[in-house]
Amino acid sequence: MINVIYSLFVSLLPFLLIGSLYGMQRDFVVVEESAASRTRLTNTPDGARAAPVSGNLPEDFRIGVGDILTVSVMGVSDLEKTVEVSSSGNIRLPYLTEVHVEGLTVHELEKRLTTLFDAAIVKNPQVSVFVKEYQSQSITIIGEVNKPGIYQSRSKLSLINALSKAGWVTSNAGNAIYVQRANKPNLNRTRTAPSGPGESKVITVAFKDLINAGDGEANILVQGGDIVRVSKKEDDKLLYLIGGINKPGAYTASQGPNLLEAIAVAGGLSPSAKRRKITISRVNPDGQRTRLEANLEEILKGKNENLVLQEKDIVFVPDRNMKSLKGDLINSILVPGSLLPSLVYLLSR
Repeated sequence: MINVIYSLFVSLLPFLLIGSLYGMQRDFVVVEESAASRTRLTNTPDGARAAPVSGNLPEDFRIGVGDILTVSVMGVSDLEKTVEVSSSGNIRLPYLTEVHVEGLTVHELEKRLTTLFDAAIVKNPQVSVFVKEYQSQSITIIGEVNKPGIYQSRSKLSLINALSKAGWVTSNAGNAIYVQRANKPNLNRTRTAPSGPGESKVITVAFKDLINAGDGEANILVQGGDIVRVSKKEDDKLLYLIGGINKPGAYTASQGPNLLEAIAVAGGLSPSAKRRKITISRVNPDGQRTRLEANLEEILKGKNENLVLQEKDIVFVPDRNMKSLKGDLINSILVPGSLLPSLVYLLSR
């Protein structure tokens, strides 16, 4: 009996080995694919993992470099491809040349591919695009830009490049650009704004400084998670900072809503500025001007309130290199923009 069982085992042994090897080989392939997948997912900037997409992306999500897309055409299995967006923002698909997809929403890409496939191979194709993975980081650009939305980038962008992705600013854009980020920015033009639990930092950049080639400081880096908002013209209520200021001139009330912030936006005080008797000339509802005074040293110590500025305010910081003003000279000045250079000239004599 034992001999019979042994003979039967020997005769079946080759089949058992083949089955085991087949199972081992199949398991090895699965493990190998999983490892390759893990390797690809971890080779992202700053060690960030690619995020799987569950189909609930916002409609204004815009495709970025490194995103993995699955493109399919109903009824044409040969055209179903999974592709990665190249560093130049393109993808390659059968029967088509390179297609530029960076900056498009999923719906916009579906429309573009429908047109291209219709001209190349399939009449009236039904094209679907699914974002399988996105490895880029989201930057939200809103306000007065031509293409507001959520944009993707695998690296930090300059503010000018970010606005270019959004089709640049509209004709109704104001002078203030706000960049809200969670991390503390390395820029002195900052203010802290509440954002639920904790705080976020908001950087205010003047558009006129941004387009000035000589002001590299304004062209800050925008990073993943930032929200960029371009103001409207009607939000730009002008006020004026003159005297012992590093960058005297006209600024928007939205840039510097209080005295400390306005001075910071204007480049800070000059070395010879006097902090104790800052004068603010304000227009009353009846058109007359009121003269206010502020002691910057007391404000910095928290002893005096940080004065909130209003439209058409004139902030004058005394400077040791300037002659003292007689009477209520500032109060007597009307403030059309064309007179401001003359005022600065008179005060600096």
